[in-house]
Amino acid sequence: MVVKGLPGPSDDTLILVCGPPGLMKHISGDKANRSQGELTGILKDLGYTEEMVYKF
Repeated sequence: MVVKGLPGPSDDTLILVCGPPGLMKHISGDKANRSQGELTGILKDLGYTEEMVYKF
């Protein structure tokens, strides 16, 4: 379901992620304090890099 609405990973892609902690952990990994934290979860598995994902 997540894949249907997302552009594929590329240098000009930016995925913005926000939601409750459980969703964030599953989709993109925890956000550590004010830093972005390591990218994990579904987005990493799909080939996105930390530069392509911003966590709110």
